[in-house]
Amino acid sequence: MGKLAVKTTVYSFILSFALLLVFTDRYSTTPDAMGVYSTSVQPYPDYFLTIVRNAMKISFITVLAVLAARVY
Repeated sequence: MGKLAVKTTVYSFILSFALLLVFTDRYSTTPDAMGVYSTSVQPYPDYFLTIVRNAMKISFITVLAVLAARVY
């Protein structure tokens, strides 16, 4: 059971990190009151920390789901 948890943790973190890296946008565009759009760019450290934080959340949820399915 321990080996399964470790493998699930590692693989789910790597997969979720890679997918978030591809699909998470650094740029956000918002319309102003006058109809003009403004674009803001998230700095790279904040961008990578956001990706790592979300990858850890996804990995934790995946491990819980796999272990719950294994127990029941």
